[in-house]
This record gives sequence, structure tokens and C-alpha cells, in this order.
Amino acid sequence: MTNKEKVNVIIDSNEESQAKEAVQCFVLHEDVETFTIEPLETGDFIVENCIFERKTPSDFASSLQEGRLREQVDRMMLDERRGFILIEGDMKDFSNLKHSQMPPKSLRGMTASIIGRSGIPVVFCSTPENLADIAIRIARKTIEDVNVQHIKNDDTVKDVAFIVKFFMNVEGIGHRTAEELSEAFPTVKSALKASKKDLASVGGIGDKRAENIYNTIHSGEDRNKTERMKPIKI
Repeated sequence: MTNKEKVNVIIDSNEESQAKEAVQCFVLHEDVETFTIEPLETGDFIVENCIFERKTPSDFASSLQEGRLREQVDRMMLDERRGFILIEGDMKDFSNLKHSQMPPKSLRGMTASIIGRSGIPVVFCSTPENLADIAIRIARKTIEDVNVQHIKNDDTVKDVAFIVKFFMNVEGIGHRTAEELSEAFPTVKSALKASKKDLASVGGIGDKRAENIYNTIHSGEDRNKTERMKPIKI
């Protein structure tokens, strides 16, 4: 994709009423070729292979206090697409929230934690117009830099760090073992298709740990896909 090519955008149906100005900025952006509005399980906007969670400073604070933010970060980490949190405001706005009980330093700390521990970039965008523009630019860059950022495998674009973190969600699986598993099963789809015997054949996994891995990654299939996965600590 070149800088002059258009992008395709999917907008969460809730945003149509809750973030009219941001939605309008996406829809009217000169570089958007098509857009659709539909319910999304993860994120508020999807641009090409990127998921964007939109927050105002006030919403960031309330979603942290209510526990929604941690769940949203976990879902983004378990998605094969690149995840980003875009804040429609500036960091200094954390000090001017009138209806929040969250201290500004806690909000700044959470921002640092999401970036440092979860690997999800948090970008302060000031205005809805900037938010839509930076989302489109980010999505383009991830596609342009596909050889640096991702590995392409049978029409599936995989973020290397993501699949390692996916296996590290399993209790007792460290970074080295997760890397070995990711080499054998480079996408979530291939991991879910693997049998216990397939998992046990990797390195020194063995039958007992293979069963634990299998049960953990399949544990949420009867409900939400990630509901019962061990949460990423933030």
C-alpha cells in the first residue's frame, strides 16, 4: 500500500451515537475508500489490520475505575490485529477531570502500564480530527512496514510479540517456552487446531503441560473467547 492509496474502515455501531464527531472525521477523511458500521467485539474502529479503542480522558478514567479498561486491553492483546488506544484529548486533561475520583498520577501510571507491560501504544490525539487522521496513518505504516513489524504466513498477518504473549497467558509457560510454541503454531488459529499430542511434541512440553495449555486456550470457547483466559496483569 502506498501513501496515496485508500483505506477501509469499520466503525462500531455504538460509536455512531456516542462519538458522532469522531465518526464523521473518519467517514469524511479523504483517504477513506469505504466504511461500514457494525457491532464490534473489540475496539471502536478497525482500519485495515489495526484495532483502535477510542477514549476521552474522562472515559479513560471511568473505564479504569470500573474495570472495563483492563478487559479491553486483554481483548486487544488476544486479537491478531495490531491494537492501539487513542485518547481524544491530552495528558494534561487528566488533571482537570471534574467527575472522576481517579488521581491524575494513577491515570498516568495506567497509561505507562498499558504501554510498558501490555505493549499497546496509547496515543494522545487532542481532537477527533487528529484521532481519525493518526489512526489512518498508523494503519498505513503497519502495512507499509510489514516486513519489519509482522511476518506474513498464508494470508494471515501475525504480530510476533502477540502470539508469544498468547501462550504466556497459560499458567506455567514462560517466555522461552512460549517462543518455542509460537514457532510451531504461529497463529491463534493454528494453536486452537493443535491437539494435545501436537502441543506435547514441542520441545520439552510433555503430556501434562500440553493438557494444561490445551484446556486453557480452549476454556473460553463455550462463552466469550477470552472470558476465562488468565488475565494479563497491568
